[in-house]
Amino acid sequence: MESLPNTLEPRWLEQFIRAYPNATETPVAFTLRYRIVQGINTIPAYQAFIDAYPRTLAAMEAQYALLRLYRPEKEPDRQKRLAGYLDFMYRYPNTSLALVAKASAEQAAFEEVVETNEVEEYENFMQLFPNAHQISTAEKLALKKAVEKERAHINNNAEISRAKQRKAQF
Repeated sequence: MESLPNTLEPRWLEQFIRAYPNATETPVAFTLRYRIVQGINTIPAYQAFIDAYPRTLAAMEAQYALLRLYRPEKEPDRQKRLAGYLDFMYRYPNTSLALVAKASAEQAAFEEVVETNEVEEYENFMQLFPNAHQISTAEKLALKKAVEKERAHINNNAEISRAKQRKAQF
């Protein structure tokens, strides 16, 4: 019976796991291997782990870690967060977390649109994300903004007319 290698070299751990999948030490080797990936904490490290051990609970956890790397929650720049979500969706479309990334992307985009508060931006959002749960709110806000613009335009024209009338009186 072979024992665990006396090193935390990922290559040796992977060889042990492949060579002795049913050994009592294999779960320990597997846990050590995943801990190394967590310590590295990079997209390529997690992706390599997922590729090597796709049908494991640790691979699911690695997908969550990947999503966190693609969408840093403390990132103040919404556009960077949005880009991260979209990148995750593009790279991992068939994962269960692609839906989480999609919903997060829709929310980040919607927040950006609400901040600009322009009819054209609401329309762009509705075209880009036609199934987003924010669609009805976007429609209402776009209509409200359009009405505000129309009222401002009417009020501006009325002011111009009054100014012309006053000028004509003098």
